[in-house]
Amino acid sequence: MKLVGRVPVEPLDDERMTNIERRIVANAAVAPAPRAPRRVLGFAAAAMAAMAAGVIGWKLGTSPVQTSTVAEAPISIATTATGGTLNIGDATIESDPSTQFVVTRPDGGVLVDLKQGRVELEVAKRTNRPALVVRAGDTDVIVVGTHFSVDWDGSGEVDVRVTEGTVKIVRHKKESLVAAGEAWEPKRGTIKLADAKPVARRTGGGPAVASVTAGESGAGATIGEVSTGSGSAGYEIEIGDGPDVLRGRTAQVPDARTPRTGAGGSNAARTEPRETTPKAGSGSDAGAGDGPINIVALIKQHAVESPVDVGESVSASAVSRYQEMIRNSKTGDEESRAYYGIAYLQAMKMGRTEDALRTISTYERRFAQGRVYPERASIAWLKLRILCSRRLDGECKQVAAAYQRIAGDTAAGRLAERVTLGD
Repeated sequence: MKLVGRVPVEPLDDERMTNIERRIVANAAVAPAPRAPRRVLGFAAAAMAAMAAGVIGWKLGTSPVQTSTVAEAPISIATTATGGTLNIGDATIESDPSTQFVVTRPDGGVLVDLKQGRVELEVAKRTNRPALVVRAGDTDVIVVGTHFSVDWDGSGEVDVRVTEGTVKIVRHKKESLVAAGEAWEPKRGTIKLADAKPVARRTGGGPAVASVTAGESGAGATIGEVSTGSGSAGYEIEIGDGPDVLRGRTAQVPDARTPRTGAGGSNAARTEPRETTPKAGSGSDAGAGDGPINIVALIKQHAVESPVDVGESVSASAVSRYQEMIRNSKTGDEESRAYYGIAYLQAMKMGRTEDALRTISTYERRFAQGRVYPERASIAWLKLRILCSRRLDGECKQVAAAYQRIAGDTAAGRLAERVTLGD
C-alpha cells in the first residue's frame, strides 16, 4: 500500500488514534493470511488510518472530520497479488488480484469506476440518498437496494445478474430495470438468470473479469465502520501523503493476527455442533455401502450450530454487529462467538463460502494456543461441511480427521471418520 501526494487532516490526539487503530485491527481480523512480511501490515494500518482520518472522513468523538475532501480526491485502487478489501462506510469493496478501480463521491453519491478486474460490494440501502453507481465502460449499474453482480473484462460486453431486489441499468441513454432472477446483456437485453451464460472467474494475473456483488448493510452507515470480509491488506491506494501525525507513532493496539497464548479460564469445549435426527435409512450411522454421494448428503443434513443472536435479521447488519463485538471485546469468549457468527453467516446465509473459509482460518490462527473455546467444534464442523460438500478429496479428509479428533464417538464424529476412510 502506498500514499502519493498530500491530504490535509486535522490533528488527532492519542485517544482518537487508538480508536482508529482498533477499527483497523477488527477489520484485519477477518482478512486472508498475509503473504508479505509482517512489517508490511504496519504500513497498511498507517495508510488505512490516514485514509480514514483524512480522505473519507471518519467521525471521531464530537469533532467530525470534514468529508468534502472526498469529492476532491478520488481514491485509486490497485490490488496486489492477494486481493483486498476497502470499507468506504456505506459500501464494502472486496477485490480479486490485479484489480483496478477508482472511487469518488460526486454530490454525496458513490461512483465505483471499474478499470479491470473483479470486485464485490456490499451496499447499504440508499433511501433518500444519492445513488451508488458501478461503472463498467459505457454501462452504469445503479443500486436501488439489492444484491447483484456485474462482469466485465475491461473492453468487451457487460453482464449483469440480479439475485435480490432491482437495479437500474443505463447504457447509451437507455434505461432498463432488472429484477431478482433476471440478467441483462447489451445484445439480448433482459433475460432470465437461468439463460445467462456462465461467468469465468479470475484467480490472479492475466486479463481481468470484473464482478460486483452488492447486498445490504446497515442503512445510514458512516465511513470507516468495520467491513465484512478480508480487511484492507492487499491494496495499493493513491490518496495523498500520510499526515505528519502518523509518523513515528507506535500502535497502541496489538496485531489481531497474533495467536493468543494462555487466555485463561476453563478448557472445556463442546464436542460437536447440535445434532439433528437423520431421515430414515440415511442417518449418520448408515452402512458403508451408501457411497460418497450419500455421505455428502448426510453432511449437508447434519445441523450446523446457530451463532449467538445479535438481534439483526439482515445478514450484513448482523456481521457488522459481530465485528463490533470483536472491536470492543474484553474476553476471548466474545471474540470466539463473534468470529463463528461471521463465518456462519458468510457460509450459510450469504453464500460466500470462500470468505467463510478465510474467517475460519483467522479463527484458527487467533486461537491456536491457550484456552479452547466452545465454538471450536462448531467452526471445525462448518469447515468440514464447506470443503467436503465440494469434493471428498485429500483436503476434505484432512479436515474430517481433525474434526473427528474433536468430536470423538458422536454421530458427527462417526460421520467424519467415514469421510476419512473414503467409504
